[in-house]
Amino acid sequence: MGSLKHEIGMRLDFLRRLKHGNGIELSLIHPTVKLGKDVSIMLSVIAGEVEIGDGVKIAPFVVIVSWCHITKKHLSVKIGKNVWIGANSTITQGCVIGDNAIIGANSVLTRKTRVGKGEVWAGSSAKRIKP
Repeated sequence: MGSLKHEIGMRLDFLRRLKHGNGIELSLIHPTVKLGKDVSIMLSVIAGEVEIGDGVKIAPFVVIVSWCHITKKHLSVKIGKNVWIGANSTITQGCVIGDNAIIGANSVLTRKTRVGKGEVWAGSSAKRIKP
C-alpha cells in the first residue's frame, strides 16, 4: 500500500512541476519534442520531431505532429520564437513557423506549410491573412 501511495505522490509532484515550472498545463508532450524557454502550453498534444522556440504560447486543444500514419514518414515541425498558436489549431508534418508569427484559432497547417516571420495565418487550410 505504501508504494502505491508513493507512486501517486510522485506523479502528482511531476504534474505540479510541469504546471508551475514550465508553463505546461495538462498536455501530452512526446519526449522527442524540444522546448525553448518560457513556453506556455495548455491542454494540447505535441508528438514526434517538434522544435518549439523561446516564448511560444500555445492555446488549448492544439495538436502538433511530425508524422503521418498514411505515408509513415516523419518530417520535423519547427516553430520559431515568440509565436502564438490559437486554440483548436492543428499543425502537421513538415510545417515551419517563423519568429513572431500568429496562427489564428481553429487553423490547420498541412503539407509543409511555411509561415514567414511576423506573418498572421488563419483558416482551414490556413492562408496568410497579414504579411
